Amino acid sequence: MDPHQQPVNTNAGKSRSKEAGVAEPTLPPPDPKPRPGPELARKMLSVEESMAFLKKHGLSVVKYVVCVSKEDLRENTSHLKFPLVMKILSPQIIHKTDVGGIVLGIRDKNSLLSEYDSLMERIKQNAPEAKIEGVLVQESVLGREVLIGMKNDPQFGKIVVVATGGVFVELFNDAVFRAAPVYPEEAKEMISELKGKKLLEGFRGEKAVSINALANLISSFSKMILTREDLLEVDFNPVIVNEKEALVADARLIVDCAKSPSQKKQPCGLDAAHAKTRIVLENLGKRSLDIFFNPKSIAVIGASRDEGSVGFGVVRNLRTGNVFQSGTARPFKGRIYPVNPNADEIDGLKCYHSIKEVPGKVDLAVISIPAKFILQVMKECADKKIRAAIIISAGFAEHGSEGAALQEEVLKLARSARMRIIGPNCLGLIRPSSSLNASFAPAMPKDGGVAFISQSGALVDSVIDWALEEDYGFSSVISLGNMADIGFAELFDWFAKDSKTRVVTLYVEGVHDGPAFMQAAQRLSQKKPVLVVKAGRTSAGSAAVSSHTGSLAGSYSVFKSVMKQCGVTVVGSIDEMFNTAKAVASQPVAKEDGVAIITNAGGPGVLTADYCEEAGMKLAVLGEEVLKKLDSSGKMHPAYSRHNPLDLVGDALPERYSIAVDLLLAEKNVNGLIVIQTLQTMTDSEKDAEALINAHKKYPQKPIVAVFMGGKFTKKGIALLEKNGIPNYDDPSKAAKAMKALLPKRGLKKYVF
Repeated sequence: MDPHQQPVNTNAGKSRSKEAGVAEPTLPPPDPKPRPGPELARKMLSVEESMAFLKKHGLSVVKYVVCVSKEDLRENTSHLKFPLVMKILSPQIIHKTDVGGIVLGIRDKNSLLSEYDSLMERIKQNAPEAKIEGVLVQESVLGREVLIGMKNDPQFGKIVVVATGGVFVELFNDAVFRAAPVYPEEAKEMISELKGKKLLEGFRGEKAVSINALANLISSFSKMILTREDLLEVDFNPVIVNEKEALVADARLIVDCAKSPSQKKQPCGLDAAHAKTRIVLENLGKRSLDIFFNPKSIAVIGASRDEGSVGFGVVRNLRTGNVFQSGTARPFKGRIYPVNPNADEIDGLKCYHSIKEVPGKVDLAVISIPAKFILQVMKECADKKIRAAIIISAGFAEHGSEGAALQEEVLKLARSARMRIIGPNCLGLIRPSSSLNASFAPAMPKDGGVAFISQSGALVDSVIDWALEEDYGFSSVISLGNMADIGFAELFDWFAKDSKTRVVTLYVEGVHDGPAFMQAAQRLSQKKPVLVVKAGRTSAGSAAVSSHTGSLAGSYSVFKSVMKQCGVTVVGSIDEMFNTAKAVASQPVAKEDGVAIITNAGGPGVLTADYCEEAGMKLAVLGEEVLKKLDSSGKMHPAYSRHNPLDLVGDALPERYSIAVDLLLAEKNVNGLIVIQTLQTMTDSEKDAEALINAHKKYPQKPIVAVFMGGKFTKKGIALLEKNGIPNYDDPSKAAKAMKALLPKRGLKKYVF
């Protein structure tokens, strides 16, 4: 390794001069009288304060000493072994190399003293305003540079950042993220995701560094940052890693003087407000959400005779299942009570002037009235002992501070009445299996195994329209709106137990309670696949999101990393999400990796192989035995390929497909099958589809994904596949992504965030 690389030192320093303080300082409390202003409220801890904090939590640091004068340097560096490194210490100097504040390769005591003079002169010229606190003198240790840091994410709390050192992090944006805490195995995965990982594994004859030592340091760091609430920024830059150890060479810790250094052991810095909310929710009981999905009676407050209004749309959707006619709609089987003080009848139903006039018990209230009247109506619902409300009305947190204050009042009232809320500012809820369309969506989709939770109501409308055209089924569709009360986390726990749901899909703009989201997402992903598409991935998107539902956008890189940590799959588009969900909802998850491809055209087969390899899937090798069976069938074309992808040639008839599909699925190393059909003059798409359907019945434990490419003359075959639960895609890339989702994931640890 390069001897001129940034050096490091071993195990904390023994001494510091008497003038400079004690050898084992304790971390001081913040200023008891915090000063105003964002800059004045921040304090950078001294080197000794920082190193003492690191040592307290078992982190290995370089052997060092802090000196405040030349005399101090002369008397208190004898325990250090040359060569040495000397660094300027100043709270005003963040990047020491920019001002010539680091001296490397100091070989003896005389050089150390002379370099001190030169260093001070450079700093005087390059940073005349800087307050000098002394110099840090360290032993040189060779190794690779790594950066470890902490950032406070608005959604998920304290985030661990690991990056390659030197210029790599800036040139190649080579950094990975995880929510704290990070356990050693997770830390190893972070290291494996670095673009510069080859430098750590040994490059061009250099020794590989100790990945275990680095992973343990990352893990210890992640636990350390959770012990103090007042930490604003933490940077270990650099950490030097060699074949034996990982050592912190420089640590920069900045604290918030307005906060206490002590912190109760709560996950990810979960604050007191969220903790109280959690207690309230536990007292109410998570199964209280059942009433939203299976009510027996519904009051529509704000029902209207105006056919262009939301109030009319909700009533019509409940009464018939849809506003726009569709073959999948079914009327609500329970009682519907329109409420409007100015009407006696709406859409053929008796209308009540107040919720107080409604006879009998009401399970669910769907409210669509101006925001300024919501509090009064909620009080009446509380008096009526209604336990669930969907507030469609807008004008709350998404409309600034006044709206946010009103939303908080509504929530406070609901909590006191033990009432749960979806919304406000939402589209509503649809549960096809319960014949429930408590929304102003255009229609009810067919019943299926996919749950869709969205922070955008308008997106739900379009998705339903698409689903009707594609004959796509949902177990539930929920528009969350502002999430004043019920959010993602509670719905995750509900859907984890819902027998109708096989896969959960999400459209996310922002997360209000990141720790709760992470915990619930992990619980759900250990039972069912979870797919998410995130809005606000760019600065422009984040700005739009903040004005949409009052959501927190946060960093997309952090979001992706945290989702991976929780076992949730992040996809790039709505189309990809539902295409993938379709496969997961209808096909089994393979027991092991190993995918085979059958095609009647070389080009699509090669493309599919490329997409599979790019997605990290393993293509199964076809052995001699299965090839002999294919040959002996007498149905293979003389020019058929004898490898995977298995090209049956363009004149393949259904019998050839049937034999090939059956023989490959019988192979132990084939755990998933992608079958491609391109349209030729002799192609019989319906019979080819039947071959796949029969094979799926014979091998129900192995997933099959089809790519019947075509249009007009392929429709009947595709319809037959979809009807029998075999997903079809019009492009090999979509099929590959779907198959990837059907392969087993590495076991998730039950992290305690």
